[in-house]
Amino acid sequence: MRFLAAETAEEPVVPVEADPLKEPPRPVDTWGMIELELQLVRENPHWLTVLRAYQAAHDELAQQTTQASATPPVEDTSAEDEQAEDEEATSEDAFAGRPRKSIWLPRLTSLDDIQPEELSRTHGGLIAYGLLKCDLADRSTGVVYQLTSVARQVIERETDGQSSPQADAA
Repeated sequence: MRFLAAETAEEPVVPVEADPLKEPPRPVDTWGMIELELQLVRENPHWLTVLRAYQAAHDELAQQTTQASATPPVEDTSAEDEQAEDEEATSEDAFAGRPRKSIWLPRLTSLDDIQPEELSRTHGGLIAYGLLKCDLADRSTGVVYQLTSVARQVIERETDGQSSPQADAA
């Protein structure tokens, strides 16, 4: 801590706080950041089932999209068609102006082992705790969902069977 020198002998010396913007950043404790979410998923096993189902659907759709873009169809196309495809590829999709690389999924309406009313409560909990994002795509598609980065970390840690640093220390 630095001190600001007094102008005269009668004025007290006032401490000046260091500028937090000039201090080097501290590493982020990601374990502590998702500890609540890990605890919630462990207390609600259906949550992890739903998260894994969305992750599997996301991976499958991403793979299909990659394969479709990697192997263009062999067709006779005109210059106008190619220009339209180029514009379409760089345009934003119908989901509220997001770029196409963002994959949003329709709602899971049924899963083995989970009753429909439980699935509805599970969606609400996942959205409330920030593990699942939802958005209204359009009238025909309806509500679409996407895992958050925290949800991906939870899935990864629960799948790998990793425990928190506190449990490792015990």
